[in-house]
Amino acid sequence: METKSIIGVIRSISSNSQKMNAKELAQFLNCSEKTVKNYINEINCDKDIVLLDKEGYYFEPSINVDLLLDKYKYSSAQECQSFIIRRLLTNANGLSIDDTLDELCISDKTLDKYIIEINRQIKGLDLSVGRKNGNLILKGDEKNKKELLKRNLKVNDYSIVEKDLSSYCELVSIDYLLFKKVVSSIFDEYNIHVNDYTFLTILSHLVIKFIRVRGGADIDEVELPDIKISDEDIKCASDIIDKLNATFGVGVPKEESRKLANLIALKSTNKEVAVTNSEYREFVVDVVKKVKDKFGISLRDDEFLSFFSLHIINLVKRSKSGMYNENPLFERTLNSDSFIYEIAVFISSELEKKYDISIPDTEIGFLAFHIGSVIVKKNLLSEEINVAVNMFDFYGFGNLLKEALEKYESSSIHFHYIDKSSTIPSYKFDLLITTPFSNNNIVSYNNKITINPMYNKKDLHNIQNKLEEIEENKNRKKANVFISQFFNPLFFEKNIYLDNEEEYIRYISGKLIENGIVDTSFTNSVIDREKYTPTSFENGIAIPHAIEGNAMFNNAYIILNDKPVKWGNYMVNAIIVIALRSDGYTGFRYVLDTLMNKTSNRDDLMKMVACKDYFELIDYLKY
Repeated sequence: METKSIIGVIRSISSNSQKMNAKELAQFLNCSEKTVKNYINEINCDKDIVLLDKEGYYFEPSINVDLLLDKYKYSSAQECQSFIIRRLLTNANGLSIDDTLDELCISDKTLDKYIIEINRQIKGLDLSVGRKNGNLILKGDEKNKKELLKRNLKVNDYSIVEKDLSSYCELVSIDYLLFKKVVSSIFDEYNIHVNDYTFLTILSHLVIKFIRVRGGADIDEVELPDIKISDEDIKCASDIIDKLNATFGVGVPKEESRKLANLIALKSTNKEVAVTNSEYREFVVDVVKKVKDKFGISLRDDEFLSFFSLHIINLVKRSKSGMYNENPLFERTLNSDSFIYEIAVFISSELEKKYDISIPDTEIGFLAFHIGSVIVKKNLLSEEINVAVNMFDFYGFGNLLKEALEKYESSSIHFHYIDKSSTIPSYKFDLLITTPFSNNNIVSYNNKITINPMYNKKDLHNIQNKLEEIEENKNRKKANVFISQFFNPLFFEKNIYLDNEEEYIRYISGKLIENGIVDTSFTNSVIDREKYTPTSFENGIAIPHAIEGNAMFNNAYIILNDKPVKWGNYMVNAIIVIALRSDGYTGFRYVLDTLMNKTSNRDDLMKMVACKDYFELIDYLKY
């Protein structure tokens, strides 16, 4: 049932001085009379709230319309249950049952149903919700209640986590933005660096602690990890607890600063210490060079090197203590840019060899964040585009255009400003930007934009669209070349069903070894790569491959199955094992992107799976 439409019905009935019948409400809300009646039946599901006489609809006199509207902030059973859990977590003494019924506009019978469902959800934490003296009570250990609160904050979007933290704080009269500012300012004072997600993790820990204490809960005892904590971290944590207590009038015990100091020690780095720690900086410089040699992408950027070094210091420190950051965006990272994730896997393997540590997939996701940020910043995965600009400088507008075009300039897009008398060869440039009066020596150009001498926003928009079109066409041409190079009619099979991932890897590797594509080390190398993160994706394909590129030829061996099989975290219909030469990673990127784009949804995947042979597959994959 559409919440907004129900709210529209409530407001229409309450705000009109005269009663409205179903036909009038339908006309007013632009829907059918049947729909209006369905909405009213939904409102009356627990008790008669909207009544009807011969003049039209009206509310039962005792109904508080504002409370009724509030109900539809919690329009589903799930939202109502979430509301109850939130209030119980911020009120150690429990919730008034009568107030809860009024606030949610539900019956006592419906509340019982919600309690049964909530108890089913939280049973694994040894928690339960029950009734006592007219109140709802959350029963169980404080440690488990905090764990429930943490789980409610684990979502796939930073902004949603922030919104949830803010709403929890609001329930106990804590200004979340001020809370956040206090913590951030003390970190700055101690020159402590954390990335955005880690800061949110620390902030979540503190918010949970403070709202539980403000709500009347006792502090639980927690066994702390045995790690070395600096005096600076202890003092920083103590200052944060003291300042938050003073600002919000909460009595969180001083001993809690030790727990916070553990978090700071594990998840942060002092900027001054990091700058002088040459070992990690040297590792990052070296691994960036290896990425350039292997993947053909230069991550060399002063800001990236500094912040990536900080992250590596924290990661090694966490790994050696056996504590890792959870990553709620891991699945999104893995599925959104698989090539960047592969670079992160490679760097993880280098870290493991260098520092004798083990890195879980969620931490690999954080490495991918850092790598992705510099790739986007420097536009490193874009095709090189050369643009000739030849225009009549009308009252200084030529210089203004030059300034406007600077925002499109990057490591891959280059503007060349040509003298108006020059002959411009078409083979040298991908695009020509000109004006009607610029140059009579211009040869025929397929990609040419003629703009007004006094250029406007429409001209700039056309330029941007043309640049995107040129880049897309270049990408597609290259992708088609690599698809032809990687795929082979000998290595196409249909409906091969084996027991597990390793059997598929051994089966396909055996075929590649027989045909001289790879040597016998390939099999274990592919299995080792799967140990980092399974190479399956939510779109229903798996793309196993080795970390090292040591094949004789670039090759893709594909099995298409009508029935899906389990691979890692997903069910897949297509298994494509990729073998790479040492110089094959550029082609790998184009093949990977093509496979992901061509199977972006279930319908597209099944079109590929329906291909009967190699030739149909190539026709489908090529642009």
